Amino acid sequence: MHWLGDIANGNTNLRELDLSWNEVTSNNMWELVQNIEYCRHIQYLNLSFNSFAGQKTNDIVESLGNMIRKNRSLVHLDISYCGLRKEEVFEIIKAVKKSRSLQAVHLSGNLITDETKRKIREHMQPRKRIKDVYDLINDPEDGKDDSDIPKLKIGNIDLGAAIKEKLQKYSA
Repeated sequence: MHWLGDIANGNTNLRELDLSWNEVTSNNMWELVQNIEYCRHIQYLNLSFNSFAGQKTNDIVESLGNMIRKNRSLVHLDISYCGLRKEEVFEIIKAVKKSRSLQAVHLSGNLITDETKRKIREHMQPRKRIKDVYDLINDPEDGKDDSDIPKLKIGNIDLGAAIKEKLQKYSA
């Protein structure tokens, strides 16, 4: 497995890697994930049905998290049936939320409960868009206007005007 880590180390041509069902040990998986961490062009990574459990589990999760956060090409990650516990899955989910490219993550078969699945769903709720925040501040249903952000006039938001008005209030 050592040779595979060397091949993967920063390889700009590596786009897909499928190591599912290879009985990779925790130590070998850690070495591999450390090297994959620097493969910025990998798009599809399948490590399913290999055991992450062992002495290097936390190191694997940390390196995988770093890779997910840094890689802007990764669209598909399969780490199902890897023996991950809820804490480890949640650490990976934190990295997934920061990813700008991931479209699919497979986690089935890991040691997580329904409660953990619920927490993951809550954590992965989309961030509020500027318009959503604006609408929360300027809720036409509440009948009061206690916001200093200008109201909508034509149905779109003029953030430039809102910022200028705010700056004028504080610079005066």
